[in-house]
Amino acid sequence: RYTRIEDGGLESMSIEPSWEMNTKKGARMELGLEYSEEGVLFPYPLADGVFMQPGMYKFMSGNIMMMTPMSKPFSTTLRIGAGEYYDGWNTSISVMPVYNVSSSLQLSGTYMFNHIEFPDRSQKVDIHSASARATIMLNTKLLASLFVQYVNTTDELVGNFRLRYNPREGNDFYLVFNEYRGIDDGTNIPVYPDYFNRTIMLKYTHTFIF
Repeated sequence: RYTRIEDGGLESMSIEPSWEMNTKKGARMELGLEYSEEGVLFPYPLADGVFMQPGMYKFMSGNIMMMTPMSKPFSTTLRIGAGEYYDGWNTSISVMPVYNVSSSLQLSGTYMFNHIEFPDRSQKVDIHSASARATIMLNTKLLASLFVQYVNTTDELVGNFRLRYNPREGNDFYLVFNEYRGIDDGTNIPVYPDYFNRTIMLKYTHTFIF
């Protein structure tokens, strides 16, 4: 449960009992039923022309998750959900494959689809989200990762590169590059800039033991 600082009202609350099964070979399945309450203080856009209106919402949904053994070179997780969503309905499906190419290279991705309908408002929206990640462990001290994500409702592309150097326990050096840009198809007014935001960060952490 989260409450707002502005007025002490409910921001978000959820209760989700679930049942989980694991096999000896490492496969996993989970069934869940979620009850949610959301307090919306100001309108916010879900997609072009579709807004969540202020108010208190109570809704329930169910989901099932199935995962193949992660000890295999290739594994995947499938999640399916359906139920109420604010003042409408949502049906979702996501697939998350992981491929361990070698002991030094791992490739993974996520595709998520949400079909949301608001019958009382005669509105609906389909949201597609796709992301990919590559993790390279050059040795026990040096690790690099690359991440990209795209969401169709906003035509936005997010990219992240991180290099971590860990010479010894308690000492870490990071080089991080983040970029956030729009996908311009030539119809946007005003025309999108080359990128919305770009950040390069250097970070060093040192742990002192007393």
